[in-house]
Amino acid sequence: KKKVGELKKEALKKRIFQAITNAIESVFGIPFKEIQGRSKDKGIVKAKKIFCLIALEYGYSGREICRYIGKDPAIITRYGKERSSYKQEIEQMIARLSKLSKVNSQV
Repeated sequence: KKKVGELKKEALKKRIFQAITNAIESVFGIPFKEIQGRSKDKGIVKAKKIFCLIALEYGYSGREICRYIGKDPAIITRYGKERSSYKQEIEQMIARLSKLSKVNSQV
């Protein structure tokens, strides 16, 4: 049985994941179902990387991210190595999230 604190933490994590999902869909114009898919389209791959890197910035583990998007945790490790290449985009998305959903104040 899970404690109340654990349930609240899980609910908050789901809300933050949803906020990141909404921001990615809005900015990239790509439905999240496509991000979860196997497409090799450059735009979809970039959206997937940005999603994963933002989630890492918010403190999610590779396993948590992969469970949410349905991918292998090794991909998160690979994306993490590319973090510096996407620094500006990550910062812009986090700023957007901060303004739109006040996610930062809940973390």
